[in-house]
This record gives sequence, structure tokens and C-alpha cells, in this order.
Amino acid sequence: SGQVVGMGIVAAGKTPNDMLRSLLVVAKRGTTFYYTDLRQPSPLTFSSFTVPLDPSDPTYVFMDTATNDAGEGIVVMASTTWPSLAMWDGVSAAATYIADSPASITLCSHTDGRVYAVPETDLLSLRFSEADNPTTWPEANAIGITPQFGSIKRLGSLSDRILI
Repeated sequence: SGQVVGMGIVAAGKTPNDMLRSLLVVAKRGTTFYYTDLRQPSPLTFSSFTVPLDPSDPTYVFMDTATNDAGEGIVVMASTTWPSLAMWDGVSAAATYIADSPASITLCSHTDGRVYAVPETDLLSLRFSEADNPTTWPEANAIGITPQFGSIKRLGSLSDRILI
């Protein structure tokens, strides 16, 4: 038995003609996530991929339409208990950690080719990836929030803007 911790539709690729997959990631059981390709005819069949750790909390974020530096679709996941963000390429049997990305992520969003993340240990800091490359996280890519405004509570995207 396992806890369903989230679901999301992932349309990965730069255009409809080069979509890697149109995936519905629906459930988590231990370290295993299940997904289906929505383009297949009914009845739907499910495949699985694994994540590096089994987090003790249900804080996952699935990034639809995120692409890596090669332009390939990926799913980016976050957890407050992981040492970094994780990514899955839609094909491999396992997700992998994104080196140098922030640890213990409590909020995550994406827009305009960047992934944005707020570490649980610093709710006044917004970290972000390189443009069009969510696998590269330079230390300088951070925005500090003035404490008088309070900590970051939510992230969202609107067109090419990140909303805090």
C-alpha cells in the first residue's frame, strides 16, 4: 500500500510535434511513482519510475513542460527531505538528483525556462536555475526577500513572470 501524494499532467517538449510524452503522473508507493501516456488508446496502462529516496512528507512538485539543456522534456520534483531537486527524463527507470540545486525545497515553480525554488531552511531566499536549463543552479542565482515583508508563502507563474 502507498499514499497518493500528488498528480500532474506533463506535456514535455518544445512544440506539440516533438512532445516527449504527454504523461499523467498519478501516484506514489514508497520510492515508486506511476505514470501513463495519455496519448495511448483506452484502457490506460501504467508504467513506473523510482526516486532516489522515500521522503517522509508529501511535498512533491511536478514541472510540466520543463526542458533540460538539450531541449528534452523532464519532470522536476522537490521534497523538503531530499538533498537536492530530482529530475526524471520521461524514459529512464529512475529519477536522479540535480547536482548543485538547493536542498530541502518547500516551494517550487517554473516559468520562462527557469525553475524557481525556496529552501525550507531559508524562506527569505528564492533560488533559480539557469535560463532554459533547470539542471544548472549557480550560487549567484538567488533573490533575497526583505524580512519586513515576511517569508515566502507561495510561488506561482503568470506568462513569463514568477509571482511571490
